[in-house]
Amino acid sequence: MKIFFKFFPNIYTHLILSVVTGFVLGSTAMIDLSHAGNGPTRVVSCLGDSITNGFPYASTLNTYPERLLSALEASYGDGSYTVINHGINGYRADQILADLQNLNWMANDNPDLVLLMVGGNDLSQETNPDGSNFFEVITRTVAEVQAIIDLVTNHINPDGSNPQINVSAFIPNNISGVSGSLAISLYNNSLKNNLTGADLWFTDNWDDFYDPDTVQAKTSLMFDNIHPNIDGYAVMSENWFETIPPVPTAKTGSVTSVTSQSAILNGMVKPNCKETTYYFEYGHTKDYGYETESLSAGSGAAFVSVSTNIVKLIPNTAYHYRIVAINSAGASNGYDRSFIARGRKAMPWLNLLLF
Repeated sequence: MKIFFKFFPNIYTHLILSVVTGFVLGSTAMIDLSHAGNGPTRVVSCLGDSITNGFPYASTLNTYPERLLSALEASYGDGSYTVINHGINGYRADQILADLQNLNWMANDNPDLVLLMVGGNDLSQETNPDGSNFFEVITRTVAEVQAIIDLVTNHINPDGSNPQINVSAFIPNNISGVSGSLAISLYNNSLKNNLTGADLWFTDNWDDFYDPDTVQAKTSLMFDNIHPNIDGYAVMSENWFETIPPVPTAKTGSVTSVTSQSAILNGMVKPNCKETTYYFEYGHTKDYGYETESLSAGSGAAFVSVSTNIVKLIPNTAYHYRIVAINSAGASNGYDRSFIARGRKAMPWLNLLLF
């Protein structure tokens, strides 16, 4: 063999390199091609008027969307949520609906959750001074809010999911007349009795701002007759936070114990106090195609380490994988990661070529 190799070095070099590349190097190398971290960011879109915008604190950390983001990241980790503020001063329900249709807010945001509070400007801008068309304005505004709900819930995100939408009763104010707190109360009742398809209708914002002694807004929470002050926006952000489902948090971990045909996929799951299950998706591309058995991650408040063994891998082949965690509030995915299965060990006769 040594003589043959000596006279035909190129043939043997090619053969040995092929064997070594396919088997020897493959048996000693495992490459993790991606990064770890929290799962993809969940998106919350906030729709509304100047109160959603945060007047007079717009573009500061005192608006309810900014405070909400801080609360979500404190609970679920930095980067776990993106909160988008679509509040625009003076906006009515019909204008929000128009922007959803014409500016493609849903297609641009692809939100997991939409928060909606609107109606004050509809009453103040469209009701006649004598109130003669008051109930007509309420009926029309409720129909426009319903159209917003329908548009949001019919949107299909890239992952195939539909956004959820939570609708809040409008807050009281300290003005009189056809757009005062009494009018707002009648409008809220009409929303409650007529809206369908929303994932949640809640009145906490109205309840916390309403002063039964004055039948108007609590002055301690108001910047002016219409808009909350810093304390008021803090109350509002807490109320919105409590409406957001505590979906589990999922982190895709590293791969361990890789062989030519098997590997252990690792991750972490935070159930957020709801009974939670998890599984791993894996395959040759980010479309995956394979799922492991669904297992319990418990119902605790802290992260738990989880792992699953996968088998029947193809040697020297790249695999993508991620963890998926599910509870009654929803599902979350970890980041995509990837690895290369090891190659088979060198054939015994390879020693004859090398020595």
